[in-house]
This record gives sequence, C-alpha cells and structure tokens, in this order.
Amino acid sequence: MGVLEEGGKAATAAVAGLATQPLALALVCINVAFLSISVWFLKDIVDTASAANIRRDALMMQLIKDCTVPPDKKESGP
Repeated sequence: MGVLEEGGKAATAAVAGLATQPLALALVCINVAFLSISVWFLKDIVDTASAANIRRDALMMQLIKDCTVPPDKKESGP
C-alpha cells in the first residue's frame, strides 16, 4: 500500500475516533487550519524578503559599476 492510502486510513480512523468527542475534533480542525495559515503567511514573508535581497544585490552591483574608476590607459603601457 502507498503512503497516501495509509495516511488516508489513519486520518479516517482519527476522525472516527473523535466523532464521539466533537469538541476535540473541532480543536484538531482549528489547529490544522492555524498551521496551514501560518505556513502560507511565512512563505509570503520569505518570498518578499527574497525579492528584496535580489533587488538590493542588483542595486549594489550597479553602484559598484557606476562608482568604480577605470584604470588610465596611458599609465598601463611601458
């Protein structure tokens, strides 16, 4: 049997076991929803920070190109 089938059986058994205690089932559902929203929110924060780092790196490279003084060609030859 595959992992998904085993996971589905375990989830079905957990829900069936908690059917007699609806408060516990509601608590499990709220916790799963909270964790899902937290993961989505953290992913959004990481994506924003990553984009900011890429823009900052591009800006620094442009500043380095603009502010570097090229060597004088007259002094390089003998």
